Amino acid sequence: VIAAYGRIASLRRAVRSALRQTIEDIEVLVVCDHVDGPFLDDIDRSDPRIRVLNLDRRAGAQYGPNSLGVRASTLGMLLF
Repeated sequence: VIAAYGRIASLRRAVRSALRQTIEDIEVLVVCDHVDGPFLDDIDRSDPRIRVLNLDRRAGAQYGPNSLGVRASTLGMLLF
């Protein structure tokens, strides 16, 4: 689970790092804290292991994206 609010360059690095892990059965959940427009368009979705979620309203704290990521996960192991 990668929480996101702005800082697209850092997000890209985090997603690349997650996809390079040795675990083969992986999903990378990018959970945005109520962002819109260009930021969502800039997130790479070319890899089917990447899922992008967006909170309906801004949580303003880490628990919001993390909680949504936990609920949306389809695998048995979570990493933040």
